Amino acid sequence: YYKGSAVLGMIEHWVGHDEFMGAIRGYLAAHAGGNADADEFLASWQETLGAPAAEVMRSFVEQPGVPIVTAQPSCAGGAGKVTLSQKRFFNAGEKESKALWKVPVCLKWSGGQSCTLLDAATKEVALSGCPTWLMANADAAGYYHVRYDAASLAALRPAFASALTVKERMHLEADVSAEVEQGTLPLGAALDLLPAFLGDGDLRVFDRGLELFGLLNPRELDDRQEAAYGRAVRKLLGQRARTVGWTPKPGEDPEMSYVRPSLLMMMARRAHD
Repeated sequence: YYKGSAVLGMIEHWVGHDEFMGAIRGYLAAHAGGNADADEFLASWQETLGAPAAEVMRSFVEQPGVPIVTAQPSCAGGAGKVTLSQKRFFNAGEKESKALWKVPVCLKWSGGQSCTLLDAATKEVALSGCPTWLMANADAAGYYHVRYDAASLAALRPAFASALTVKERMHLEADVSAEVEQGTLPLGAALDLLPAFLGDGDLRVFDRGLELFGLLNPRELDDRQEAAYGRAVRKLLGQRARTVGWTPKPGEDPEMSYVRPSLLMMMARRAHD
């Protein structure tokens, strides 16, 4: 059910709210008081939204898994472009798969935003300028992972708080964590993002920063490394932990009821504070 909801949301973001709702209302009106199946739903969409929207829906609901999209920007003579590619995402390492999706990819970069349909293994898209940073899931509306390398994450850091929405910042952590757990992104490249996440004023983003800490298993550290890890925890979390304190304060963000236990546990268990 979550996947179905997420795919519908992705298509709504791609085609536009009014067009999407018109197609849904038309389908419900056509079958009011009766029954309908998936083929009738997709046929209705093909008529109202066009064949690409129906093909997107079919490609996600009729095959298992989720795609991971790579976006490689380049620039020559002031003209920018990005090469998109897709493959099936696997939790542990890379595996061969012939699965392909029709993926509405919405790009956000230093010069603007645009959407395209990635309907092949690779596709080249022109940009209106040369991007200094690029995020390949604008508004975090796409039901896919994005593959970032260390250089693209470093380019994103200066724009993290000023140009990315809360949803985009949260989704970035999910993509990065998935890559680390898959083994396709070095742990250090993910941990370099900690100051940005833990310095964020939104507690939901801050909490994702605490989850980034969880990518590093202290049991794998020797005594010297564990001591350095404790110092890093104190440096990154100490001031905020003392400000938060042990008990709720009048008028504080309700999200703090989730953040406080994790924050204080990290300070006590990992920083020995």
